[in-house]
Amino acid sequence: MRHEPALFCLVLSIVAVGCSSQNFNVGSVAAPDAGDSSDAGPAPLDPIALNNSWTYSVTVAGTYPSCTDGTFASTVTQHAPTDGRDAFLVTSFCPGVGDFWFSSVGDEVSEDISHQWVVALDTPIEDGHTWSNGTEMFIWHSAGTVNVTAGTFADCWEVDDATPGGGAAYYAVTFCRGIGPVKWHVRDASQNGYDAVLTQKNIN
Repeated sequence: MRHEPALFCLVLSIVAVGCSSQNFNVGSVAAPDAGDSSDAGPAPLDPIALNNSWTYSVTVAGTYPSCTDGTFASTVTQHAPTDGRDAFLVTSFCPGVGDFWFSSVGDEVSEDISHQWVVALDTPIEDGHTWSNGTEMFIWHSAGTVNVTAGTFADCWEVDDATPGGGAAYYAVTFCRGIGPVKWHVRDASQNGYDAVLTQKNIN
């Protein structure tokens, strides 16, 4: 999910990232009955749920007017049916980017771009798995355990831009299970862009 510039429009963001599906509990894992956690599934890789938020330390590289140096948050502000799916509106941590709707089923996250749902994060989440959003290609790489300002997190995965002929432009976001995006690295063909590192989180 892109919790910033439309994750894969990019929009990720980056996501954004960011969740959907057929029920209104999307983006969070149902709590098991007291004393029994055997039926609880793994937390989603990108847990988009109402009022969740991620705060980042953002550093702009070169000239990138959409983002600003400093500390900014990405927040899930709305939950509503959108273009036929259960969806969540996520604000970007880049002030000039705006808000985007995301929907998810399990670990798969889609983004609403011009009223069309496009896969932002595909499954299965495993080393070397690739997918396309129609214009760009992406690939998963295992990142193991990742340490950032907000903490140390296990079961992390990096999604990289794998678009053929992409040249110097580059996009990489690291997600940790149950946490969401913890690191962003974005550059355009002129090497303008931004880096963002998670400093604080509020996950319901």
